[in-house]
Amino acid sequence: MAQSTVNSVRAVVRALEILRCFTVDRPILSVAQLGRHLHLSRPTLYRLLKTLAQSGFVQAEGEPLRFRLGPAIGPLVQAWSSHLNLPQLSSAVLERLRDEAGETVALLIRHGEQRLCVAELPGRHALTVVRGIGNTAPLARGASGKAILAYLPNTGTGRAQDADLAKIRRAGYAVSRGELMPGVAAVAAPFFDRTGTVAGSVAMFAPEVRLGARRERDTARLVMDAAAKISSLLGQPRRS
Repeated sequence: MAQSTVNSVRAVVRALEILRCFTVDRPILSVAQLGRHLHLSRPTLYRLLKTLAQSGFVQAEGEPLRFRLGPAIGPLVQAWSSHLNLPQLSSAVLERLRDEAGETVALLIRHGEQRLCVAELPGRHALTVVRGIGNTAPLARGASGKAILAYLPNTGTGRAQDADLAKIRRAGYAVSRGELMPGVAAVAAPFFDRTGTVAGSVAMFAPEVRLGARRERDTARLVMDAAAKISSLLGQPRRS
């Protein structure tokens, strides 16, 4: 490969790395901040930023000079998100979660004041819990709904439930036992879209007898990890 081609490819890679530095938590960055993230010299950074700005992918503002994503990003985001198939996008993550947990797992989204199941993989046990795609339930009942409700603004529920939702936010996941089906336990964690808005939840359902305290904690870690991966697929950086 000719040296000029190698240099061109390297420049493209570095330009893409610059764009990836901008996140919901870091929407505006200085050249110094970009340099710390990318370990590039200032002349190289300025040259790449100038090219990106001329193309509309970043825009400069302020004094000292800082940068944010530019308007050319918008059509790309719209083109990507308009054909987003959430069940298909998350299928590999759900399959891995089901295989690791051995129980039924599901993907749920908010539908008004309900949570709606859009994907479900039955567990591996002879005795398993299956609710089915299309199943709905109030957000305020069950772990899969509360995991969404806890991250909605201005919930305005009663004092007891507000405390319950605050506990879910601190833990990062919700647990319910027998709230929707007698003898059935659920563990669920929220996932978020690229704007940081809660988009739904990932849940695992199992007979209560198979979900003791220790397994509940282990399952919660698996479910939260799966939810974080789906958030990442939707363009949301991993939350701390």
